Amino acid sequence: MVAVTSFVFGAFSDRVSYTRMIQIGHILSALAFFFMAISHNTLEFILGVVLFGIGKSLLDCSFSAIISSQSEHKNYERTFRIRSLFLNLSSVIGPILGIYLYTWKNCSIFYVAAITFIAAAAVLAFYSSNLPLTKTYTQRFSLSDTLQPLRNSNTIFWLGSSLSVMTCLAIFESMLPLITSANSTFIPFGFLLTLNSLVVIIVQCFLVLWQRNFSESTTIMWGFLGYSVGFLLFISPGPHGEMLVIGTIIFSSAEALLFPLLESILAKVAPDNNKASYFGVGEFEQLGFLVGPILGGFIFNFIGSGAMFLACSLLSIFGLMLMKQLLRKKTILETI
Repeated sequence: MVAVTSFVFGAFSDRVSYTRMIQIGHILSALAFFFMAISHNTLEFILGVVLFGIGKSLLDCSFSAIISSQSEHKNYERTFRIRSLFLNLSSVIGPILGIYLYTWKNCSIFYVAAITFIAAAAVLAFYSSNLPLTKTYTQRFSLSDTLQPLRNSNTIFWLGSSLSVMTCLAIFESMLPLITSANSTFIPFGFLLTLNSLVVIIVQCFLVLWQRNFSESTTIMWGFLGYSVGFLLFISPGPHGEMLVIGTIIFSSAEALLFPLLESILAKVAPDNNKASYFGVGEFEQLGFLVGPILGGFIFNFIGSGAMFLACSLLSIFGLMLMKQLLRKKTILETI
C-alpha cells in the first residue's frame, strides 16, 4: 500500500506543506486504528489496514523530507542514523508494550495506538508555527509531477540498489523461518529476529555516539559486502544452526550501515523543493517485500535453500554495483 500511494502523496506534500501532510497522516492513522478496534469482521479490519497504509504513506515521505530540509548536506547521514535508531527502538518497545497492555491490562492496543497518533498530531499542531518549513509551495499539482523523480537517472540507480536490499531482507524474514522450523536442532527464528534487532540498535548507537562519518563509498562497500557475506554463511548453517547466528550478526551490522545511508543519499539526489516527491518515489523499494517472498519461495521450492541464499548474495553485489555507479556522479554527490 505504501509503495503504491507514496509517490502521489510525496508530490502533493511538496506543494502543500510537510507539516500539514504529517498532521493529516497522524489523523488518518488514528482513524485507521479506531476502525480496527471496532471492526466486527475481516473485511472491516482490512479496510482499517488500508487506511493506515494511506496514513503511513503521508507520514513517511513528509517526515523524511522535513528532516532532510532542515539539515545540512554534511549532516544527512548522522541525522538519518538518529532517526533510524529511534525507529528501531520503537519497533522493539512497541510489541512489548502491546503484549503487556493486551495480556495484563486487558486493554485494546488499537485504541492505545489511535490515542498516540492523536497526541502526536496535537503536539505537532502546537509547535508547527515554530517550524521553519510550513509554507505552501506555489506550483500547481499535476499527476505527471508524481513520476518526475524517475526522469533522474540517479533515482533509477538508487531504486535498483535499494530494491535489492529490501528483496534480500524480505527473503530473510519470510524464508528463514521455514528452514529453522524444519530442523529441530536449529536455533529458533524468533531468536535470530531478536538478535537482528539488537545488533542493528547496538551498531546504530555506536555510529551515532562516535560522531564520525566514514566516506559514503567505504560505508556502502562494507554494507553491501556484509549483506553478501551474511547470506553466504546461511548456505551452510551447521549442525545446530550456529552459522545462522554468525550470518545474522554480519547481515544485521550491514543493515545498520546501509539503511540510513541510503536515505541520506536519496536526500542528496533530491532537489530542495522536491524532497517529498523523491522520498515518495523511493518507497517503491517496499516492493521488495512483495518480490522477495515470491522469488525466494520459487528458488527454494525448485532448487533449494542454498541456491536461494546464493541468489541473495549475488543480488547484494548487484545492488553495490548500482550504488557505486550513482556515487560516481560527482555533480550530485560530494567527491568521495
